[in-house]
Amino acid sequence: MKFSALLHKLEKLLKIDVRYVLSGGFWLTFGQVVSAITGLALSIIFARLLPKETYGNYKFITSIFGMIAITSIPGLGAAVTQAVVKKHDNTIYTAIKTRIRWGLLGALASIGTAIYFYAKSNIDFAIIFGAAALFLPFMDSLNTYDCLLQGRKDFKKSNILYSIGQLIVLAAIAATVVVTKNIVWITISYIASWTLVRGAFFLYIKKDINKDSSSDASAITYGKHLSLMSVLATLTGQLDKVLAFHFLGAAQMAIYAFAIALPEQVRVILANINTLLFPKFVQHDDRVIHGAMRNKFIKLFIFSSAIVGCYIISAPFVFKILFPKYLDSVRYSQVFALSMLNLTFTPATVYLQAKKKVKHMYIGNIITPLFQITTMVVGIIWYGLMGLIIARVLTRFFGSLFNLFLYQKSKDIDMTEQSAQSI
Repeated sequence: MKFSALLHKLEKLLKIDVRYVLSGGFWLTFGQVVSAITGLALSIIFARLLPKETYGNYKFITSIFGMIAITSIPGLGAAVTQAVVKKHDNTIYTAIKTRIRWGLLGALASIGTAIYFYAKSNIDFAIIFGAAALFLPFMDSLNTYDCLLQGRKDFKKSNILYSIGQLIVLAAIAATVVVTKNIVWITISYIASWTLVRGAFFLYIKKDINKDSSSDASAITYGKHLSLMSVLATLTGQLDKVLAFHFLGAAQMAIYAFAIALPEQVRVILANINTLLFPKFVQHDDRVIHGAMRNKFIKLFIFSSAIVGCYIISAPFVFKILFPKYLDSVRYSQVFALSMLNLTFTPATVYLQAKKKVKHMYIGNIITPLFQITTMVVGIIWYGLMGLIIARVLTRFFGSLFNLFLYQKSKDIDMTEQSAQSI
């Protein structure tokens, strides 16, 4: 009783649903902490056992995989989550079939990439992309099972499965690195293990899907819109690694990868806020959300500033202990950490997605990637690796502030419509 009263006082003071954050946030944090630990362990294995050039090649290849994955319509994930919140569980079947069908285009793209590298006499890359064509249509598509769990707010099961998957993939890649330093086997173990793990988890979750529930046809259309509008963002999200590999070489690419690795792992943990906010924003009235938005911005700015400050101070010591071969990455990593401050305006971005503000999202997902492409190309040509880092930081701030502008425009339209209806 006393604990319940304390939670009630905290909710009044902080103006947030403390019970929801504690229940969902714990499991989300658990999953992301496991992810961060496994990612850190894998980074240490790569740093200790592989030459910089091999690791640079690995990051380049996986970035190409990320570009090809756009064909599997990733936006259907968020659409499925939204449909499940509204009790349309069977949407998941239609979504997975649609994603696999479109993912076959990714398989063709991978085969085309293999032919390109074969013509360039890069046999290792040709084999990798040829083999990847067997897995790419399924690897991300089968991960849609997790969107069902998030829509149900079953963060416990979602993150337990996610953590198990991380550990299995870590074991597969680590074993491959220990047995062979060959880039072909390392990369194939990565893509094959993730595909098999996600397939097994989907079969496990399948028995819990309500067969009598309906399927929301509009969710597929909305998911395609989300995917189409994110094409540029997805491509530019991987373009930094391609540019680093092309202009600076595999070794510098490895230095860049380690510079952004730890801040990105921290950012993934902080992204739990998106997952917690999304179902709430789907369910809540617009006026309730607008009323609490300013308070969320202030708290997130204070929180993200503390995280960034702690990272900048601790980075030199962390790299000296964990990645002694990559001390050149420290100053780049400290600058890149500033990009985590964009967490401040995350609720504005989540609102646009949760409320299906399609027009606003199209604008944001075109303008921001174009800004990123321009700044990255100019940055890396003029200032090398630091130019690329600064370009990424500027893009994060620009994207967040632009989404804030779009949110404000959407809010003004909502308030005008509501006022007109009340007259």
